[in-house]
Amino acid sequence: MAFSLVSPEYSAIFDAVAKRSAGLTDVDEAEERRIELEEREIEDDLEGEQEAFGFPNLDEVERESLREEMDDEDSDGDMDMDVDDQIHNFSNLPSKANAGPINVGDMKKVIAEASKGVIEATDATYRRLITQCEKFMQEKGFISQGKSFFSPTPSSDAPAFIIAWIMTECDDIELDGTSKPATKVRASYSHAQKMRAAATYGFGRVADLGSRPWEQVETFDAGVRKWRYAGNPSVSESVSRYMVTLRKKKVRAGEVATSARAITPDMLYKLYHYNNQPEIAQINPVTRKSRNKSNIDNWCGGRTRAMLHAVYVLAFLCLLRFDEALKIQHQDIKRLDEHSFEVTLPFRKTSQYGDIKPFVLHERPEEEAHLCPVRALACWLMVNEHDDGYLFPNITKRDQIGAPSSPMVF
Repeated sequence: MAFSLVSPEYSAIFDAVAKRSAGLTDVDEAEERRIELEEREIEDDLEGEQEAFGFPNLDEVERESLREEMDDEDSDGDMDMDVDDQIHNFSNLPSKANAGPINVGDMKKVIAEASKGVIEATDATYRRLITQCEKFMQEKGFISQGKSFFSPTPSSDAPAFIIAWIMTECDDIELDGTSKPATKVRASYSHAQKMRAAATYGFGRVADLGSRPWEQVETFDAGVRKWRYAGNPSVSESVSRYMVTLRKKKVRAGEVATSARAITPDMLYKLYHYNNQPEIAQINPVTRKSRNKSNIDNWCGGRTRAMLHAVYVLAFLCLLRFDEALKIQHQDIKRLDEHSFEVTLPFRKTSQYGDIKPFVLHERPEEEAHLCPVRALACWLMVNEHDDGYLFPNITKRDQIGAPSSPMVF
């Protein structure tokens, strides 16, 4: 039987993707504001998925995971190679020069492989999830055996099928609308994001549909007007609407990291005074330690704390997203005098075509030391070993500052 969004068996999917009823014309002002905010969240999600067509940056997640593994190996003295050298070595495969005629088909495959936009580890992660997705689609009867879900001509129901796949793994309801047992393990929202990213990658790179949003387009066949869907099904309003809804559910259930909360002056005050206690702020020599011996109450050293406070203060005062703050390099900072400096952002989402006005930041009085950008930056620059590259490079769990060519990853 063909899959239907309105069939009783999959009514939950229909509820998840259906837009609000056109009859809701007498909603009160508060409800209108709520709807407007929700629409903005959905638009931001769609924009983010398109911008991430580079793709959602699991590259740095994979790098950080490798760094952690290397730290553990270091504690036993078994490994002492820089992670960037390791990753470079992985891709340093032997090549063979070919001066003869080139097969165009083979050349296109090589170009596609070279243009996938992610490192091997991330590509492997996406493809593993893509394989799981294909299996799910066949088991549920959404596609027939031997057919590929990630096709250049996707089903018009493809967005709903993607939602169904994510729901099965991450939501607290089954596809028939019933609640999952409390004992049934549900994946995190982060995993749901990876699943969605894999779907975007599958249709965008594997099926070569790019990052164009999923939408109905008008066509004419023998003079007859017809409508069909085009674009990337994962970059659709229905999938974004579901992801926004799922995230809110996870927040209410206490499953989403508190990093989603807006930072406040009170938080910065507490962080500043806690991190500036002599025994906490002390810069200790870098030593090897095993993860098993880590103290959760002392999860980082003085270098990490100094850097994080500088990031938080700059992001708070300049209203920056963390990815904007983390892309600042030493060359973007200009000292004006002893009490002020200028920051020129190399990138900003709201000014993607340049013409970004610099921020001039001044020293604050003692009672506002926790909000003072001059103190925060001076403290970090005193312990930072580099004077070029990214202002906020990666720091290992041993409180060792990494190469300035790699920015901090949040």
